Amino acid sequence: PMYVHGPPVTGKTSIVRDVLRASGRAHAYASCATEHSPKLLYEAVVEELSEVLIENSKVLRDASAEQRKKALKCDRFSDLVEILKAYLPSEPSALATYVVIDGAQRLLQWRGEPVLNSFLHLAELSCRKVIVIFIGEQGWDTFCSTSGTTPYEGVYFPAYTSTELRYILLQERPESAIESIYSAFLGTMLS
Repeated sequence: PMYVHGPPVTGKTSIVRDVLRASGRAHAYASCATEHSPKLLYEAVVEELSEVLIENSKVLRDASAEQRKKALKCDRFSDLVEILKAYLPSEPSALATYVVIDGAQRLLQWRGEPVLNSFLHLAELSCRKVIVIFIGEQGWDTFCSTSGTTPYEGVYFPAYTSTELRYILLQERPESAIESIYSAFLGTMLS
């Protein structure tokens, strides 16, 4: 697992998603901001991976829509594990599949089910090449001490300085905006 962290609006999610898209790697993206319970999170992961799961499984490709829906029904973490076992490739040469969990600090607030620890061990439990990337705002040490676990890799995204933010926003200036007026506007907003 990997933990990508930093203040809000520093590009953590965009960069992770862009790298995965550009590399052509199979991945699921789920946000704890929109998936408010473990069940919704599991369902979102399976839904995001459904195209890959179908592509990798003759059984799913040949199944009717109703049969696929039943086969990919995911109410519990154990269902997620079984779905990955059944429909992701098991060959050692198979490429990894990525599961990105945004707003990972919210997992620490969910009681009753050990969601975070379960996702930390998803590859082991499913016996498939599954790499989980957590994205959060809490610092590395805080996240690890609060969760009682240590993800293997951490990547920190620092907050932008005013100069960096100004540069980024100038690069994204709408074509219809007059540069001098837009620059003055940014100067006022960022001061």
